[in-house]
Amino acid sequence: MLKIFEKSNKLTEEKIRSIIAKDFDADFYRQEYELVLNGQDPLEHFIKVGSNEGFDPCGWFSIDDYLIDFPDVSETGVNPFFHYLYYGRKEERNIKPSKRNKTTLSDNPLVDPASHTVDDDADTFYHSLYYKEARNLLDNESFTPERWKKWIKKVKQESTPHPNVKAYIESAVVSERGSSGLLVGWVVSSPDSIVWIEDEEGSPTFLTQAHRIFREDVYKAFLTSFDKAEINSGCLVPVKNISPKETLSIYALSSKGVHRLSSAEVGYLDSQPAEMAKWLFTIESKPSDQVDIFRHIFWPMLSEQLTRNNRVIARMPVSVEQYGEVRDPLISIIIPLYGRIDFIEGQMVSFVLDEFIKSQTEIIYVVDDPTLVEKLRTLAKEIYDLYKVSFKVVFGGVNRGFSGANNLGAEHASGTYLLFMNSDVFPKSPGWLGPMLEALKTNPELGVIAPRLLFADGSIQHAGMEFQYRSDIGIWINHHPHMGLDPILDPHQTLTEMPAVTGACMLISREDFDAVEGWDTGYLIGDFEDSDLCLKLLEKGKGCGYLPTVELTHLERQSFGLTGTPDFRTKVVILNASRHMTRWSDLIEKLAAKSEAAIKL
Repeated sequence: MLKIFEKSNKLTEEKIRSIIAKDFDADFYRQEYELVLNGQDPLEHFIKVGSNEGFDPCGWFSIDDYLIDFPDVSETGVNPFFHYLYYGRKEERNIKPSKRNKTTLSDNPLVDPASHTVDDDADTFYHSLYYKEARNLLDNESFTPERWKKWIKKVKQESTPHPNVKAYIESAVVSERGSSGLLVGWVVSSPDSIVWIEDEEGSPTFLTQAHRIFREDVYKAFLTSFDKAEINSGCLVPVKNISPKETLSIYALSSKGVHRLSSAEVGYLDSQPAEMAKWLFTIESKPSDQVDIFRHIFWPMLSEQLTRNNRVIARMPVSVEQYGEVRDPLISIIIPLYGRIDFIEGQMVSFVLDEFIKSQTEIIYVVDDPTLVEKLRTLAKEIYDLYKVSFKVVFGGVNRGFSGANNLGAEHASGTYLLFMNSDVFPKSPGWLGPMLEALKTNPELGVIAPRLLFADGSIQHAGMEFQYRSDIGIWINHHPHMGLDPILDPHQTLTEMPAVTGACMLISREDFDAVEGWDTGYLIGDFEDSDLCLKLLEKGKGCGYLPTVELTHLERQSFGLTGTPDFRTKVVILNASRHMTRWSDLIEKLAAKSEAAIKL
């Protein structure tokens, strides 16, 4: 008897039996579990065996649901039905009905005790004709889905639960404008089990293509099954060529035939990449698994939509409004605007005092937020009337992201050089841009020049960029060395070549910009585009220059907080880092090795 009851003089084994007997449905139990009773008394079988196997005592009570909903019951080892009758009912614990009163297989084995029934074993399956024929097909170099579809039609369709494999589809989605979908669920099976997903046409996607993750909830629910099963029961399965409202099903093969384990209708997934990402990020995973999941599961879906969106954006109408006149500018200053426009005047206060800016540049504000259009039209006229510094405003009609907005600005730029500048970057004094131009002109081996950027308190925000490997999550990230230090402590006090520089303020020639085809628009929301541009320049033989003798103030990411919760933004960073690493890992590793060698010297 359990320890919890050994301490009680009132609750004897006979008392427990009598409490259960009052609500136990012997006819229900006998009908549902006839094959395993073998003539035993239903109540005796339930108390000694059935409750541990997840067999339901009546039609209105699900053993598995109760244990899942109330883990404290599972941890004690108490008979769940008795616990409810004696304690749970008084505590007003909610219960769910058994699924065994259905004539077909339950959609969710977590609440279907039939999935615990063992009427076949692995050895029988592995020696069966079905297994041998299936393996011959799957292991054959000439295997095709069509050959599988033809063979599986000849296999007996079993209506009984699979004896050893349990599975459930939690969701199946595809974007409204795409054909690549994702199935999310779990499968409890041995590594050699033959399990696959079928669409309505019978086309298979085998679980060998799934990304497996550990699911603690499933592990606890089927603890006794995991001695032979794959420990990572969670499944993320990319599925091609599916449509909304279509039905996907998980099947498994046994010695008796084909068993349908679970089915689900394919739902819609928002086709906007940011909204799609928010949904994908709700899929729980360990931090150590995220990079792999993001690279191989999420990015193929997101990249399809990003590419599609970029094609649509390219056809969007663009309008340009000019304030003042500019002739033959040497440098085009491109400043994207998102979320807020109040920084414009702060920059104008500096620009109006800088003769080089007024005589050698054109200023281009790119509105990357449709909600700002009307506000800016009013403000732009006031700013020009007050400061008399010429500028143009480009309206792109839609949010294009950091890279898209910069590219749009470049399309409407006429300067020989392009300065990309964030709206929250402010010059400390006039005369800052001329030295940057001189450094770029006199160092042809460099493709881009960036200044030192300071926080509002005067400490370093940007002093060039390096790449660091995060071994805890298995990814290369952008690292800002010396961030937060006093500029006096910066080891670089003159022009220095760095692996990369920030896109918050960088000068590049139009020729080099065009040679690398501008900013990459394949990232989500705004991360890693600057290092991507730098690596494209490096690939072309052009380095990145950090010029600490020029200092500007950067308030940093004043609009980034508008893009979502901290958790969402963190996952966006990891997502973009995973794409960045996929594109540039070889070059980054060479740069890292070169840096290590320099340190050793």
